[in-house]
Amino acid sequence: MPTIDVYLYGQLAAKLERLGHSSYRLKYTPDWLSHSQAVPLSTQLPLRPQPYTGDPLLRVLSGFLPDREEVLARWAGEARLADTEPFGLLEHYGEDVAGAAVFVPEDKDPLAEREATTIDDSTVANRIRGIREDPRAWIEKHREHRFSLAGMQGKFALALRNGQWLEPSGAEPSTHILKPGIEQYPDSEILEHVVMRTAAGLGLPVAQTSILRFEDQRILCVERFDRTEVDGTVFRIHQEDFAQATGTPPARKYEEDGGPSPADIARVLRREAEPALVGNSLATYGASLVFSWLLAHNDGHSKNYSLRLYPRQIELTPLYDLNSYLPYADAGGRIRGRDLSYAHEVELSFSIRGASRIGDLTGAHWNALEEILSLPRGTLVEYGTAAAESLMPAVNAAIDSLEPEFQTEVVDQFRQAAFLRRSSALEALSA
Repeated sequence: MPTIDVYLYGQLAAKLERLGHSSYRLKYTPDWLSHSQAVPLSTQLPLRPQPYTGDPLLRVLSGFLPDREEVLARWAGEARLADTEPFGLLEHYGEDVAGAAVFVPEDKDPLAEREATTIDDSTVANRIRGIREDPRAWIEKHREHRFSLAGMQGKFALALRNGQWLEPSGAEPSTHILKPGIEQYPDSEILEHVVMRTAAGLGLPVAQTSILRFEDQRILCVERFDRTEVDGTVFRIHQEDFAQATGTPPARKYEEDGGPSPADIARVLRREAEPALVGNSLATYGASLVFSWLLAHNDGHSKNYSLRLYPRQIELTPLYDLNSYLPYADAGGRIRGRDLSYAHEVELSFSIRGASRIGDLTGAHWNALEEILSLPRGTLVEYGTAAAESLMPAVNAAIDSLEPEFQTEVVDQFRQAAFLRRSSALEALSA
C-alpha cells in the first residue's frame, strides 16, 4: 500500500496511506503519541491512536497545496503523476510546506539531502520572469524543489544563509517566500510591502517583508515566521491556516462561498489557543479586520489567517498577505484619481451582521463584532479611531523607507487614497 511518512518537529509523527483514489488513512505513531512535545498535524486531527480517514483528512492535506487547479495540473505533469490528488503531490513536493510538517516517501530519511545549493541572481531573476509570463510556473521545469506553498498567487521559496541565497533540498528548510505580485494589479508587490509596514506601524504583528531586485526583476520577499534559527540551524515551526483548522476545503475559503465567518474563527481560537493567549489572539484578529476595512484589504479569507502549533501552546500567527484595493479602480488594476467613492463599494471578505461593504460598516457593526469576539465594548472602535488618526504617519513612514525607484505612481495613489480614507473612516466609526 503506498505510504508517506509524515514528520513534525523532526520526528516521525504519522503514516499516511493511500487506500484508493483520494481515499487516505492517517495514523499517528505510538512514539509520537507518547512524545512530550507532540502536536497534531491539524487541530481537525487531534492526537489519538485511532486512524483518520474521509473528508476531514482530505481537506487538511489539500490545504498544504496551491489553490489553483492549473498549478496543481502543471505540478502533476512535471512529476508524471496521473492526477492532482493530494497524496501524489505531497509525496513529490511535500518536503517543505507551511509549518513543521515534512512529507516523504516511506522509509526515506528526511535529512538524507540536507545540503542546499547556492543560487545566483540570474537564476532567481529568470524564475521571477517565468512566473510573470506564466502564473502557473511555480517550479522550474525539471528541478526537484520538493516544496509546496498554498494559495492562489505565484511564488517560490528560498533559503538565506549568511547573505547567500540557497536552493533548499527539501530537507533543508526554506526561510523566505518570494512573490512577484499579481499580474493584473500594477506594483502590487510593492504595495503589499507598504501595507504590511503600515500595519506594523499601527500596532499589528506582521511578517517581515522587503522589496528586492534581481537583475531587472523586483519581488516581494517575506521572511517565514514558521522557521527559526538556533545556533546556525534552521528549524520548522508548525502552523495551519483557518481553512484547515475549520475543516474547510480551499475552494470555500471565503465566507461568501460558505467558508468560515469571524464567529467560526473565534470559536477555533477559544477552543484551541492557550488560555492565557486567547484574549490577545481574539483582539489581534478583531483589530486586523478593522485594519482591512480601513485600507480596503479585501482578501482576508480563512487561508490568510493561521494558528501556530507549538508543543502545549497554540496561538494566532503574525499577519500576512495584507494588501489594499485603494489605489485601483477595478479588477483590471486601473489606477484611481482622487475620487474615493468607489472604495465604499468594495466588498470585504468577511461580514458583520450581514454587512460586508466598506461603506455599510459603522461603529455599531464593530461593537457587534466585539460581542462576537468576547472583547470589551469599545475595543475595536477605539482601535479603529486610533488607527485612522495615526494612519498617515504610518503610511508615510512605510513609503519613505522605500528606495526611490520603488516609490511608484501606485504607491503615490495609495498615499493620497489613504489620506482621503482617514476622514471617511473616522466618520463611520462615530456612527
